[in-house]
Amino acid sequence: MVPPRSNAFRIEELSRAEIFQFAQAQVKKRGMDDGALEIVAQLPAVLPDDHHDLSLRGVLRVLDDLEALSEIRDAAVVMIHASEACIVRSLSISFHPQV
Repeated sequence: MVPPRSNAFRIEELSRAEIFQFAQAQVKKRGMDDGALEIVAQLPAVLPDDHHDLSLRGVLRVLDDLEALSEIRDAAVVMIHASEACIVRSLSISFHPQV
């Protein structure tokens, strides 16, 4: 008989509190605001026990998604401000024609 290449071992499931502590550490490490932590804190209340996002990998996935949404929001704000500046400049030119 060929010996196995690796030994299998059982890892205890993490509690919801341990997952939340991990999320807190990740939010702090990433420099995210408390809003991200509030969203992650709500996951245990709305997800069933066996849901894939109630894991360390799931928390990382949710935080990655929140960071991506934050970047999209920030880019949209920059675009809105640029558009507003163009509109103001356009209105200024139309009300004050150059002679």
